[in-house]
Amino acid sequence: MDQLRLTVLMENTARRPGLAAENGLSILLQREGRALLFDCGDSGAFLDNARALGEDLSRVGPVVLSHNHYDHTRGFLRFAREHTGYTLYLGRRFFKACYWDDEHEPGLLKPTHGPLDPWGLTAMGVNWRLASAGVLELPEFPGAYLVGGFPRRVPFEAPDPTNLAGPDASALDLYEDEQALVVRTRSGLLLLTGCAHAGVLNILSAVRERFREPVSAIVGGTHLVAADHRRAALTVNSLATSGVPYVAVCHCTGEEGFRLAAAAGLSRVMCGDSLVF
Repeated sequence: MDQLRLTVLMENTARRPGLAAENGLSILLQREGRALLFDCGDSGAFLDNARALGEDLSRVGPVVLSHNHYDHTRGFLRFAREHTGYTLYLGRRFFKACYWDDEHEPGLLKPTHGPLDPWGLTAMGVNWRLASAGVLELPEFPGAYLVGGFPRRVPFEAPDPTNLAGPDASALDLYEDEQALVVRTRSGLLLLTGCAHAGVLNILSAVRERFREPVSAIVGGTHLVAADHRRAALTVNSLATSGVPYVAVCHCTGEEGFRLAAAAGLSRVMCGDSLVF
């Protein structure tokens, strides 16, 4: 198995001048002449960053969207205008309306879903499919798997009561659309998360249960930006003692989460970072 290269095309912070940064995430994986795109950010500026970094996105086979929030999906519209020959993979129940109930503005619901719908994708000629709640191997990128449906087993990773779903925002959003990406590498499984709304520890537990193989690395968002200090500290401590040799957080981790992660010896990735597994 050849080396796997991971490049962060979009994140909240850029590693070097000349790269765009935004509240969003996009990661490029490459191995054996194949390429996989995980999330597309908010504006499509990840495409400019790819060009600045010398990355060729014309070889992308699978495009995976971790969940339907706008900061992971809106950038796909620009990608779809500029590229062909890929398959778009979406989690089950991706096409849902979802909202954030801002506690600072009671009664004001802010839409968090992105712009994609099945009719629009079909009209654009996009080859898309819904993944299941289990494990789906991606034929365009051997050794890569979509994982969905995460049991809530960690007590402090309960659903966020400010996250609502449904046409009338009457239901708690359980993020049944969320999916993680697992890739086999020489040293073990690499786990990629978008925001980990289901809880990064819940996701890790599900991956370990379904694969029964060592997880050697976790890279991605943790959504600790919305957590109180207790939950953030418990999450970071659990990651640091999880037995996963390499953990790199980014995107929606939040400044306190980043401080806790650094103090616990965890890593951080930004736009322009490249990792080899």
